[in-house]
Amino acid sequence: MLQDSRGLMWFGTEDGLNKFDGYRFTAYRNVPADTTSLSYNNIRAILEDRNKNLWAGSFYGVLHRFDRKTETFQRFQMPASNPNDLTNDNIWALAEDAQNGLWVGTFRGGLNHFDPQKRKFFRYQHVPENGNSLSDNGINALLPVGADALWVGTTNGLNLFNTKTKKFKRFFQVPGNPQSLSSNNINALYQDRSGNIWVGTSRGLDRYNPQNGSFDHVLPMIGELTSSSAEGYGIVAIREDSFGKLWLGTSNQCVLLLDAEQKQLRQFTYSPAEPTCLSSCSIYAIYADLEGGIWIGTRGGVNRYDPRLHQFRHYAEEQANPRGLPGKSIRNIAEDHQGVFWVTTSNGRRPLELNKGTLTKAEVDPTLWELLVEQNGGSFVVGQQGDLWIGSKEGLIVWNHNKGSIQRYRHNPADSLSIGNDEIQKIHLAKDGTVWLKLANGISVFYPKQKKFENYFLQPNQPKGLGANNVNHFLDDGKGKMWLGTRGGGLVHFDRKTKLFFTIKTNPTIRFL
Repeated sequence: MLQDSRGLMWFGTEDGLNKFDGYRFTAYRNVPADTTSLSYNNIRAILEDRNKNLWAGSFYGVLHRFDRKTETFQRFQMPASNPNDLTNDNIWALAEDAQNGLWVGTFRGGLNHFDPQKRKFFRYQHVPENGNSLSDNGINALLPVGADALWVGTTNGLNLFNTKTKKFKRFFQVPGNPQSLSSNNINALYQDRSGNIWVGTSRGLDRYNPQNGSFDHVLPMIGELTSSSAEGYGIVAIREDSFGKLWLGTSNQCVLLLDAEQKQLRQFTYSPAEPTCLSSCSIYAIYADLEGGIWIGTRGGVNRYDPRLHQFRHYAEEQANPRGLPGKSIRNIAEDHQGVFWVTTSNGRRPLELNKGTLTKAEVDPTLWELLVEQNGGSFVVGQQGDLWIGSKEGLIVWNHNKGSIQRYRHNPADSLSIGNDEIQKIHLAKDGTVWLKLANGISVFYPKQKKFENYFLQPNQPKGLGANNVNHFLDDGKGKMWLGTRGGGLVHFDRKTKLFFTIKTNPTIRFL
């Protein structure tokens, strides 16, 4: 599972690839005779690269690249007899290196590297007579570190691959050596924010010591944590939360939360009678989202742990209450001239209509919806005619819900009357009908009748120019002046007739208004 750059959650399952926008699931499956669909429904690995391409690996060695615009897939599978093609085997792991190369780990066929420039696959496999080759062809986990290092976890040993020299350094469990791996069966690899390399094996959790190339057995041998209840489990997934604690998915101990510094361990278990517990103890994957939530993929569905409520929410493909609010975190609320409230949430993102106590999903143009998803709900206000003025990182959008029309305004470097830049952070509708926009850098004033913009930016050498690019507040006094509260530039009022700015600073130590 992963959260992409647009905030969408993606889940690989045995029955297709699923997208969750906070409100509903969309399933992508194989369609017979359609070569732009998934080739197989069993998805074992997902990755979004730096260019925001979404990749999915399936059984039988097929790698898919998802086209967001057409919602179709491009397949990569070539005959195994060709050494430049992908080994024909089940894909279990995907990773991207610092050079934007894609690494593909397979169940029995070794390691493959996809060169995006040459569009070719290069294969690395175990060679018994070569001690610098891969230790085993069964790959469970991949972890790129730095510019030229790739950790490869296999069913028989851990490998540190130098992408420049093309050599593998092998690590194994050595009987009688407590500083070797706890097991040769490597299930999971993870690097935390402090740079520690964590290794999940079939017998516990190890931490790599780069000074001497040894391993510390953190679990189940972490001093006071060693007990009969914390022995003999395998670590299958590792993720760090916003507090620096490690969430561990295990093969038979459900989910563990480890505070390595405080040497504290907490266990989350499955209870069929408790709806706020895990839905299953068969753990497949763990992911930390941008809001601090922990997603856990299990045999019994997807669970999200809310660190504020300290409880789990179970997500099914069919929402029990289609009219319920699809998220607790409200991003924006606005009321139109008909008394209808418009709401976007951090999870739902699709606008909702709250009319006379009834909450319904607004029908949104797909292009507009994608923008709202990307902007985490969008900054918007409702105009006098019922139009929704929406600010995004891709310009200004005017949506007439009743007519279904959309107008977009983007920055054009060749047009001085276009918007100053595309990143809009705040919108204010003035009493004279003009629209004031806080940009990432400066402000723009839009005149709807003329469909033109006037742009104002920091002018440090102009005493009656804009004194700060960061404008936090707008206030229209109804007498021809627009007042601006700035960050670092004091209180400013704009005279519409002269188009000059006047700055008020009564105390130089006061920098925020």
